Amino acid sequence: MKLIKNRSLLLALVFSLLGCQRSVINANQTPHVTIPDDVRCILAQSSHNPSDIDILQKNTERGNTRCQVLLGDLYEHGIGVPQDIPHARSLYVLAAQTDVTANFYLGRLAEEGTGAPVDYRMARYYYKKSATGIGKIPSSLKLAPLLENGKGGPVDLQSAMDLYLDVGGSNAGARDGILRLYRLGAELSDSQRVGFFNSWASQSVSLLITQLSEQCHSLLKANPSAIELKPAKIQLKYVPGSLLAQIKLLESSTDKVFDQRLMQATYDYKFPYAPLPEPSGKPVNIITDIDPRSILCIVHL
Repeated sequence: MKLIKNRSLLLALVFSLLGCQRSVINANQTPHVTIPDDVRCILAQSSHNPSDIDILQKNTERGNTRCQVLLGDLYEHGIGVPQDIPHARSLYVLAAQTDVTANFYLGRLAEEGTGAPVDYRMARYYYKKSATGIGKIPSSLKLAPLLENGKGGPVDLQSAMDLYLDVGGSNAGARDGILRLYRLGAELSDSQRVGFFNSWASQSVSLLITQLSEQCHSLLKANPSAIELKPAKIQLKYVPGSLLAQIKLLESSTDKVFDQRLMQATYDYKFPYAPLPEPSGKPVNIITDIDPRSILCIVHL
């Protein structure tokens, strides 16, 4: 667990995310701010001061699961307190009794062999329990490779694929897992294929707009009134084996100079990653409108 050392920045962050309760009786009184116990523990973990460790300990004894996990992390790594793996483990077990996501930490201990021999079977067990909670993504990304590689139990490519799909293609680790398992024979439904394609297409177009925006000055120089042009329609073709896109202008922006500059700015564009391969092995196309306003507006920032 990475610790945030800038307490002022952390305080502002947690207040913005979690909020705080403030009650002001009148203008002559000092505002009273109530800091949630979770926030107190996050701040305490980042400071390593003995008094703050005491805050963690007191909230742990009161049954706050977030504080139990944070204190366990300090004992696991020996930060601000003597390293004590058994005590860290006991705190994780305590937290897991009321918060299934805390099982992630027990799974990590088992997988990494921290304080005990590596035990992939128990790692699977704990990750599976924590993969059902609100913060399930880390556990899903840990459990899927164990299922994929047959560690701690039989190989189960389809269950691993389902976990990667549940995380979503916007996550690089899940995306790579989906592509890898698809090539190994794991199945996707039609709706899952469409969902993955849409995610790939959206990220690809977003990357293209970013690349064009970085060259907006040259595009603007081509036509200072380009924001008044209609969108140009282009085709991005993915050919298996290369991320370099083959780009074709389908509909003009009504300005030939701008069209020419647009094509020059995209000649070296590469897809962020490969899409799912087509059964036929044919190229995969994206057709999108390039609105000059989406490129040139950032010139004025």
